[in-house]
Amino acid sequence: MNKLSQEHILNEAEKLIKQKGMNSISLTDIAKILGTSHAALYKYFPNKNALLSALAQRWLDALLFKLFPFDTSVYKSKKKIIHDWLWTLFTQKKSAYQKDPEMFKLYTEYIDSNPRLLQKHLDALVDSLLAATSWKDRNKALAFIQAFIMFSAPELAFLWNDQSRQQFENIWSLIAGNLND
Repeated sequence: MNKLSQEHILNEAEKLIKQKGMNSISLTDIAKILGTSHAALYKYFPNKNALLSALAQRWLDALLFKLFPFDTSVYKSKKKIIHDWLWTLFTQKKSAYQKDPEMFKLYTEYIDSNPRLLQKHLDALVDSLLAATSWKDRNKALAFIQAFIMFSAPELAFLWNDQSRQQFENIWSLIAGNLND
Protein backbone atom coordinates (compact mmCIF):
# COMPACT_ATOMS: atom_id res chain seq x y z
CA MET A 1 0.00 0.00 0.00
CA ASN A 2 1.28 3.44 -0.91
CA LYS A 3 1.75 6.05 1.78
CA LEU A 4 -1.32 8.26 1.52
CA SER A 5 -1.31 12.02 1.79
CA GLN A 6 -3.72 14.68 0.71
CA GLU A 7 -1.28 15.80 -1.98
CA HIS A 8 -0.79 12.27 -3.33
CA ILE A 9 -4.55 11.72 -3.49
CA LEU A 10 -5.08 15.00 -5.32
CA ASN A 11 -2.27 14.23 -7.78
CA GLU A 12 -3.74 10.86 -8.67
CA ALA A 13 -7.28 12.23 -8.85
CA GLU A 14 -6.12 14.92 -11.30
CA LYS A 15 -4.42 12.33 -13.51
CA LEU A 16 -7.55 10.21 -13.50
CA ILE A 17 -9.81 13.15 -14.34
CA LYS A 18 -7.59 14.06 -17.27
CA GLN A 19 -7.75 10.46 -18.51
CA LYS A 20 -11.40 9.59 -17.94
CA GLY A 21 -13.21 12.87 -17.39
CA MET A 22 -14.60 14.34 -14.22
CA ASN A 23 -17.98 12.61 -14.37
CA SER A 24 -16.49 9.17 -15.03
CA ILE A 25 -14.52 8.71 -11.82
CA SER A 26 -15.40 7.61 -8.33
CA LEU A 27 -13.60 7.48 -5.00
CA THR A 28 -13.25 3.75 -5.59
CA ASP A 29 -11.40 4.46 -8.87
CA ILE A 30 -9.05 6.85 -7.13
CA ALA A 31 -8.49 4.44 -4.24
CA LYS A 32 -7.72 1.59 -6.63
CA ILE A 33 -4.98 3.62 -8.32
CA LEU A 34 -3.59 4.50 -4.89
CA GLY A 35 -3.64 0.85 -3.82
CA THR A 36 -6.02 1.44 -0.94
CA SER A 37 -9.72 1.34 -0.15
CA HIS A 38 -12.09 4.20 -0.78
CA ALA A 39 -12.79 4.22 2.98
CA ALA A 40 -9.12 5.18 3.57
CA LEU A 41 -9.69 8.36 1.53
CA TYR A 42 -12.24 9.58 4.10
CA LYS A 43 -9.38 10.33 6.49
CA TYR A 44 -8.41 13.12 4.08
CA PHE A 45 -11.69 14.05 2.42
CA PRO A 46 -15.20 13.48 3.84
CA ASN A 47 -16.63 12.77 0.38
CA LYS A 48 -15.99 12.99 -3.35
CA ASN A 49 -17.34 16.54 -3.47
CA ALA A 50 -14.78 17.70 -0.88
CA LEU A 51 -11.96 15.97 -2.75
CA LEU A 52 -12.95 17.50 -6.09
CA SER A 53 -13.46 20.93 -4.53
CA ALA A 54 -9.96 20.78 -3.01
CA LEU A 55 -8.56 19.65 -6.35
CA ALA A 56 -10.32 22.47 -8.20
CA GLN A 57 -9.01 25.03 -5.69
CA ARG A 58 -5.47 23.70 -5.94
CA TRP A 59 -5.63 23.73 -9.74
CA LEU A 60 -7.00 27.28 -9.80
CA ASP A 61 -4.32 28.53 -7.42
CA ALA A 62 -1.61 26.96 -9.59
CA LEU A 63 -3.21 28.36 -12.72
CA LEU A 64 -3.19 31.91 -11.36
CA PHE A 65 0.29 31.78 -9.83
CA LYS A 66 1.29 34.93 -11.76
CA LEU A 67 -1.24 36.93 -9.75
CA PHE A 68 -0.26 35.66 -6.30
CA PRO A 69 1.63 37.93 -5.96
CA PHE A 70 1.63 39.98 -9.12
CA ASP A 71 5.13 41.27 -9.88
CA THR A 72 4.93 45.06 -10.08
CA SER A 73 8.69 45.70 -10.05
CA VAL A 74 8.84 46.59 -13.76
CA TYR A 75 5.95 49.08 -13.67
CA LYS A 76 5.98 52.84 -13.31
CA SER A 77 2.24 53.36 -13.76
CA LYS A 78 -0.62 52.09 -11.63
CA LYS A 79 -2.82 52.12 -14.75
CA LYS A 80 -0.44 49.71 -16.46
CA ILE A 81 -0.35 47.48 -13.38
CA ILE A 82 -4.15 47.24 -13.32
CA HIS A 83 -4.35 46.66 -17.07
CA ASP A 84 -1.75 43.90 -17.04
CA TRP A 85 -3.14 42.30 -13.87
CA LEU A 86 -6.57 42.04 -15.51
CA TRP A 87 -5.08 40.83 -18.77
CA THR A 88 -3.03 38.19 -16.94
CA LEU A 89 -6.17 36.96 -15.18
CA PHE A 90 -7.87 36.56 -18.55
CA THR A 91 -4.98 34.97 -20.42
CA GLN A 92 -4.36 32.41 -17.69
CA LYS A 93 -8.01 31.36 -17.62
CA LYS A 94 -8.32 31.35 -21.42
CA SER A 95 -5.21 29.21 -21.75
CA ALA A 96 -6.58 26.73 -19.21
CA TYR A 97 -9.94 26.64 -20.98
CA GLN A 98 -8.22 25.77 -24.23
CA LYS A 99 -5.45 23.46 -23.00
CA ASP A 100 -6.99 21.73 -19.98
CA PRO A 101 -10.75 21.37 -20.59
CA GLU A 102 -11.38 18.64 -18.00
CA MET A 103 -9.76 20.61 -15.18
CA PHE A 104 -11.47 23.80 -16.37
CA LYS A 105 -14.77 21.93 -16.22
CA LEU A 106 -13.91 20.79 -12.68
CA TYR A 107 -13.12 24.39 -11.69
CA THR A 108 -16.39 25.60 -13.18
CA GLU A 109 -18.46 22.98 -11.44
CA TYR A 110 -16.76 22.89 -8.05
CA ILE A 111 -15.72 26.50 -7.50
CA ASP A 112 -17.88 28.72 -9.62
CA SER A 113 -21.08 26.93 -8.62
CA ASN A 114 -20.20 26.92 -4.91
CA PRO A 115 -20.89 30.35 -3.34
CA ARG A 116 -18.43 29.82 -0.48
CA LEU A 117 -15.58 28.76 -2.75
CA LEU A 118 -16.41 31.42 -5.32
CA GLN A 119 -16.29 34.08 -2.60
CA LYS A 120 -12.93 32.71 -1.47
CA HIS A 121 -11.67 32.96 -5.07
CA LEU A 122 -12.96 36.52 -5.47
CA ASP A 123 -11.44 37.53 -2.13
CA ALA A 124 -8.06 36.17 -3.24
CA LEU A 125 -8.30 38.11 -6.51
CA VAL A 126 -9.27 41.30 -4.70
CA ASP A 127 -6.40 40.85 -2.23
CA SER A 128 -3.96 40.36 -5.11
CA LEU A 129 -5.15 43.46 -6.94
CA LEU A 130 -5.05 45.48 -3.71
CA ALA A 131 -1.47 44.38 -3.09
CA ALA A 132 -0.45 45.16 -6.67
CA THR A 133 -1.96 48.65 -6.60
CA SER A 134 -1.43 49.53 -2.91
CA TRP A 135 -5.10 50.47 -2.75
CA LYS A 136 -6.97 50.17 0.53
CA ASP A 137 -10.49 50.17 -0.95
CA ARG A 138 -11.72 46.58 -1.48
CA ASN A 139 -14.82 47.81 -3.28
CA LYS A 140 -12.71 49.64 -5.86
CA ALA A 141 -10.64 46.53 -6.60
CA LEU A 142 -13.76 44.38 -6.77
CA ALA A 143 -15.38 46.85 -9.17
CA PHE A 144 -12.45 46.52 -11.58
CA ILE A 145 -12.68 42.74 -11.47
CA GLN A 146 -16.43 42.89 -11.99
CA ALA A 147 -16.07 45.28 -14.93
CA PHE A 148 -13.96 42.65 -16.65
CA ILE A 149 -16.03 39.64 -15.59
CA MET A 150 -16.52 38.65 -19.22
CA PHE A 151 -12.82 37.83 -19.26
CA SER A 152 -12.72 35.66 -16.15
CA ALA A 153 -16.10 34.02 -15.54
CA PRO A 154 -15.93 30.40 -16.72
CA GLU A 155 -19.57 30.45 -17.86
CA LEU A 156 -18.54 33.01 -20.46
CA ALA A 157 -15.52 31.07 -21.72
CA PHE A 158 -17.40 30.14 -24.88
CA LEU A 159 -17.12 33.85 -25.83
CA TRP A 160 -13.32 33.89 -25.55
CA ASN A 161 -11.97 34.11 -29.08
CA ASP A 162 -9.65 36.02 -31.39
CA GLN A 163 -11.60 39.24 -30.82
CA SER A 164 -11.20 39.06 -27.04
CA ARG A 165 -8.11 41.27 -26.98
CA GLN A 166 -9.91 44.06 -28.84
CA GLN A 167 -12.99 43.68 -26.61
CA PHE A 168 -10.76 43.84 -23.53
CA GLU A 169 -9.02 46.97 -24.79
CA ASN A 170 -12.36 48.59 -25.63
CA ILE A 171 -13.60 48.10 -22.08
CA TRP A 172 -10.23 49.17 -20.70
CA SER A 173 -10.32 52.44 -22.67
CA LEU A 174 -13.72 53.27 -21.18
CA ILE A 175 -12.50 52.70 -17.66
CA ALA A 176 -8.89 53.88 -17.86
CA GLY A 177 -9.90 57.39 -18.84
CA ASN A 178 -11.47 57.81 -15.40
CA LEU A 179 -8.58 56.26 -13.50
CA ASN A 180 -6.16 58.53 -11.70
CA ASP A 181 -2.65 57.13 -11.50
